[in-house]
Amino acid sequence: MRSHSFVLVLVLTVGGVTSAQKQPLRGPGASPPPPADDGKLPEGVRLRLGSSKFRDPGYIQSASLSPDGKLIAITNGSQVIRFLDVATGKEDHRITLSDYPRSPQVAWSPDGTRIVMCGQQGVGVWDAKTGKLVKQAPNPNPNRGGQEGPVQVSDDGKFAAVGYMYENGMVRVVDLEAGNQVSAVKPAQNAGVFGALSPKGETLATWGQHYNRGNGKPEDDQRIVRTIQLWDAKEGKEKGALVADIQQIVAVRFSPDGAKVAAGGNGIVQLWDVATGKVERRFAGGSGRASSSSSRPTASC
Repeated sequence: MRSHSFVLVLVLTVGGVTSAQKQPLRGPGASPPPPADDGKLPEGVRLRLGSSKFRDPGYIQSASLSPDGKLIAITNGSQVIRFLDVATGKEDHRITLSDYPRSPQVAWSPDGTRIVMCGQQGVGVWDAKTGKLVKQAPNPNPNRGGQEGPVQVSDDGKFAAVGYMYENGMVRVVDLEAGNQVSAVKPAQNAGVFGALSPKGETLATWGQHYNRGNGKPEDDQRIVRTIQLWDAKEGKEKGALVADIQQIVAVRFSPDGAKVAAGGNGIVQLWDVATGKVERRFAGGSGRASSSSSRPTASC
């Protein structure tokens, strides 16, 4: 093992010496040469650890790909949203929101001209180019502690579902054009809860995390954590429930026509017919953890 380590260090050192010999001499305190924009390694360099693209001086909490696939909106939880050019990896522009976000997740409008985020004052719609606040649906309880869950925008861009990250939360449906809350439902789960809307915002699907807090049967807890509830998004009334094979559901999305709903987690994806509630497909893959699913291009981290 020791001899292998020595060989590795020697190879890297030789590569570094070769590169240094071909570079012009620099005085003390001089800045190092900038990395190549084309992603190619400089002559004599054998290996690069990491990449010169998509870097943030702090950290990135979420990223969302624009509908046309040309920009990625990234945020580190602050009021500043950076937009990166996918083709070049360079920052295209940035905006500063007028409200402090309660959730770092960024959602795009279907036409790619606006972004939607949940702030301290409410669910806001901002111009993706100028950062101007276009519309805001006020929070019913602006002083309530905790953090809002991810925001999912309907495919027509008119409505949004807002989850809640802590105990006994509600999933809210807001009208992004009118700037008001349409409904709020209490899912069966007792921890973080999430929502997804059908393409025209007519049906809301909810799911979430559930734990035995000493007042329930283990078999009931296992069923609840695997349950997706379907609601009338405008009336807030439950229309049905789907029970998955997935131990912990982490992502739910409707098909573009709203006739199917898919759920993923624990390496399994299941597809149901919304009208009948019957499972139509089941895909079993690896044991990895999904974070999102969509019928449109997305990115998250």
